[in-house]
Amino acid sequence: MQPTLRPVAPEDMAVLIGILAVLEGHLLAGDVPDHLTHRLAERFRRLGMLPEPGDEVSLREALDGLNHRLRSALGEYDAP
Repeated sequence: MQPTLRPVAPEDMAVLIGILAVLEGHLLAGDVPDHLTHRLAERFRRLGMLPEPGDEVSLREALDGLNHRLRSALGEYDAP
């Protein structure tokens, strides 16, 4: 992965982190329609961030991983 050449505003990162957390919670509760779950999983698969075929647990793990990488980029963690 190449480093970004254009920084993202901390407020934007915070909103994205929150959206990911909410989405992960709704997936855990079974509140996300199947068609949306499949579309999200396909997006992660295309980018090599989710194994094939991947299930809902794998998708939640991918969302959580992305959330933590964003938190790291925001400076919430000492190391990536």
